[in-house]
Parts: sequence; C-alpha cells; structure tokens
Amino acid sequence: MMKKLCQEISTDNLNENLIVWIEKQANQSQLNYLLIHGEDGIIWGKCENSELITPNQAFPNENLPELRLETLQQCRIFGEKAEVLLWRKTNNWKARLIPDNSNVDYIPEEQIIWGTKGEEQNGFTFLSDGSEELKHPVTRQNSKVKSQK
Repeated sequence: MMKKLCQEISTDNLNENLIVWIEKQANQSQLNYLLIHGEDGIIWGKCENSELITPNQAFPNENLPELRLETLQQCRIFGEKAEVLLWRKTNNWKARLIPDNSNVDYIPEEQIIWGTKGEEQNGFTFLSDGSEELKHPVTRQNSKVKSQK
C-alpha cells in the first residue's frame, strides 16, 4: 500500500487567530520560515522560540504588507523537516502538510532576489532597488547577500 505524500491539516481555529495557527503548525513540525502571498504583497517571516517574526517588527517605519487573514491568498511554512501550505478555496480554507520523505526525489534550487541597496536588522535583510524604490524584506537566514560593484 502506498503512503500518502500529503496530510490534511485542520483549519478550524484559523479564523480566531491566524498568527496562533501559524505558530502552532511551525512548532508541531519544527518549521522555521514563512512565505505569504497576500493581496497587498509578499511577506517573509520566521519562527523563533515559538514566536512568529515578520518584517514589520524588524522595520516598523516602512510601509510593508501586514499579515491579515482578510488579504491572505496562500501561506507556506517550511523548514528542514516539512512544509505546511495554507490556501483559500472559494470561501473556505484548506491546509496540508508534506513531511520530509527521503524516498521522494526533488531538485533543490537557489532563488536570486535582486536589490541595489540592502539594510540588515533584526534577522531580516531589507532590499530595495530602482528609482521606484521597490522593497523586499527577506529573512537573513535564508538569504545570502552579495554586493556587486
């Protein structure tokens, strides 16, 4: 009998408090990072000591997207051992867990995020670029900042 790759996760308490739900999933599966796609932008985050930390805490004076259930499209919580995906399906929420499975092949790939200016603070690297000052704060642990001149 084949083992299922995905395990469905309950979203019953999601509407009460999104942050508590995310922290619970991160703690249960030992996940460290967060990537959220929302209607108002992308949010990187990290979980440290059972607490969710977002760029808004690192850069409070910047006008960055806020983590809100009303604008959330999808959320990935991930780490070395697993990945949790939360997404909106019509008017309901769905979530699934994919634990690490050494029998499944995957292709690791690095992503390059460009920026001409970078500022590091509280575990995040705040990248900006161009005359429009496009902004993208990423967690420092999953970013390698290289300067090119």
